[in-house]
Amino acid sequence: MKLKLNKLFIVLVLSFIAVLAIGCSGNNNQSANQDNEAAAATNEQVVIPEEEPALTGKVKAIAGNEITVYKAAAPEQAPGQPPTEAPDQQPAQAPEQPPAGEEAPAEPDPGTAGQAAGQAPAPRNGEAGPGNRPPGLQVTEETATFVIPADTPIVTLQRGSNETTPVNLTEIKEGQFLRVWQKDDTVYFVQMMGGMGPGTDGPADTGNKESGADNAESAGGN
Repeated sequence: MKLKLNKLFIVLVLSFIAVLAIGCSGNNNQSANQDNEAAAATNEQVVIPEEEPALTGKVKAIAGNEITVYKAAAPEQAPGQPPTEAPDQQPAQAPEQPPAGEEAPAEPDPGTAGQAAGQAPAPRNGEAGPGNRPPGLQVTEETATFVIPADTPIVTLQRGSNETTPVNLTEIKEGQFLRVWQKDDTVYFVQMMGGMGPGTDGPADTGNKESGADNAESAGGN
């Protein structure tokens, strides 16, 4: 009787150990699968289509997934001017050498030189110009309206790189620039570009003007 109980106890212990081993193995496999899926999702990048977009524009109005934009286009080339040749371009001249024993004057920075002359500094490579408007685009009064389907990829480029970041439809705001790819009048890809939202091109703040007027009146009273 004792022998049978001992054998039964041993069988139960072995069965318990086997169940624990199987459970641990299953958990490890599940964790490994989850890690692999997360790594694959991280490495997967949405690629911008190689063909030119069907439409580029500045967002005028948003109604759900229906977007209305002002069409934007690159400025037209001057008539009779080759696209790669700038008009009236003068050949570059070497800077004058200073007299012996004197140091050459430092060359001014293009950005600070423009500011000193009362002009906005030129945008750097890959950066938008004033108002975050993409360089080389002119906004027209012509509008276009389109619908973005729910499963359409919408991305934005990370600053200083070509990596794309997915964004939601709700992140599109008035005043932003969009590049839209269409096939058979159906939107299948959208790239969100720069923009400051509504009021980007509006009048400047009048608070400083009012403050200046008040100061002038108080000075006149004194």
